[in-house]
Amino acid sequence: MATEILMNDGGAPARILPFTAGETLPAGYVCTMNSSGEIDLADADHGDGYKHYAMGIVMDPATSGTICNLITGRGVICKIQTAAGAAGRSLKLSSTDGQLEDNDAFGKVVAIRLETTTGSGLATCLTSY
Repeated sequence: MATEILMNDGGAPARILPFTAGETLPAGYVCTMNSSGEIDLADADHGDGYKHYAMGIVMDPATSGTICNLITGRGVICKIQTAAGAAGRSLKLSSTDGQLEDNDAFGKVVAIRLETTTGSGLATCLTSY
């Protein structure tokens, strides 16, 4: 019997997205993004803003530096107005209208930042609403 990681008839809201692996990733493991914008195995030691927000499940085994296929039920990848911050951080609504900022505490996550930005502006993010 084959081990299928994605069990989907095409009607469920799953997406398969390509990311660079930051370490060896076995199929079926839960992953998050590190501050370099690479996918790592999720664990409780990533730090505030990282550790409680999974990106998805590894579809096929991947080694560090190669493209890994990540299965996610989250939204879409798009450019969103954000405050400065590191890749892999979860984002929440900001006090600046229409902008997102790092979510350092548990709360409503609106997106996950996919790139590091040094100032306010458009950043590539994975929506989670």
